[in-house]
Amino acid sequence: MTSFWQKAGKKIFCRITSEKPGDFFGFLVQCEKCGEEIEVRARKSTDLMANYDEEIPSHYVLKKEILGTCCTNLLYANLSLDGNLRVVNAEVRGGHLL
Repeated sequence: MTSFWQKAGKKIFCRITSEKPGDFFGFLVQCEKCGEEIEVRARKSTDLMANYDEEIPSHYVLKKEILGTCCTNLLYANLSLDGNLRVVNAEVRGGHLL
C-alpha cells in the first residue's frame, strides 16, 4: 500500500521529458588542445535566453560550458542567435565553432 506522500512525490518529482528533434539546437565545437570534435545539444526551452538589448542584433543568447569525452579541457561557448536560430556571433574559449 502506498502512502499519500509517495503518491504526491511521484506526481511532483516525476516528469516525462520529450526527446523530439525540434526541442534541441545543436552545434559542433573543436577543442584547441586535443582537436576533439564535440557535438553540443542545447534545449530550446531552457538553455536559450531571450535577448532584450536593442543595441545587439540578436534574439537569443546561449552560454554553455562544454566538456569532451577524451580530454579534460573545459570549453566555454557564448553564442548570439537570430530569430531562426542562425549564429550571428560566436565566441568559444578553449576551442572554436565548426
